[in-house]
Amino acid sequence: MATSQKNDFERVLEILEFRILSSVLKPRERLIERELIEEYKISRGTVRKILKELVVKNLINHTSNRGAVVAEPTPKEVEDIYRTRLVLESYAIDFVIVNINDSIIEQVESHERAFEKALEEENLRGILAYNRSFHRAIFDKCENQIIPEITDQLRSRSRAWYRYIAGSSIHRENSVRDHLQIIECLRTRDTQRLKKINESHLTAGYENYKENLILI
Repeated sequence: MATSQKNDFERVLEILEFRILSSVLKPRERLIERELIEEYKISRGTVRKILKELVVKNLINHTSNRGAVVAEPTPKEVEDIYRTRLVLESYAIDFVIVNINDSIIEQVESHERAFEKALEEENLRGILAYNRSFHRAIFDKCENQIIPEITDQLRSRSRAWYRYIAGSSIHRENSVRDHLQIIECLRTRDTQRLKKINESHLTAGYENYKENLILI
C-alpha cells in the first residue's frame, strides 16, 4: 500500500506541476480535493500530501476561505526572482568552472540533445523537463549545493522562463543558441563569458515577461 501511494503521489504531483507550469491550470484556479480524488483515482491523504508539496514549491496558495488556488506571481516578485538568480548563478559559475570535467560536460550535452529533440517533436513536457535538467546538471557542480536547489525553486516560482522557453520558435532557437554557447564555455573553462551568456539567457526570459505582460 505504501509503495502504491508513493507512486500515486509522485505521478500526480508531476502531472499537476506540469499543468501549472504550462498554464493549463491558470492563476487563481482552484484545486478541489474531491475532483482530484475522482480524476486521478487516489486517496484523500495522497491528495493532501500533494497539495502541501505544491505549496512548498510556491505553485499554489492555500487559504482557509478558498482552499488550494494556483499561485499568481506578481510583477515585483518575478523581478526579485530574476535579480536574485542573476546574483546566485553568477556566484555559482566560479565554482562550476573549477569542478567541471569532461564527464559532466557529456551529461550537459546529453540533456541539450534531448531538449532539441523535444523541440522538434513539439513535446512541451519534454521541453520544460530537459531545459530544467540542462541547467540543473551544470549548477549541481557548484560546491554550495543550496544554490541549485534554490535556483530550481525560483525558476518554478516565477514561471516567466517556462513560458519563454515554450513560446515562439524564435525563443526556442535563441535558447538552443545560448545552450550551445554555454557548453562551449564549459569546454574552454571561460568563466567571464559564461557569466555574460547566462545573464543574457536569464534576461531574455524576463524581458519577454515584461513585454508581453505574462502574468501567469
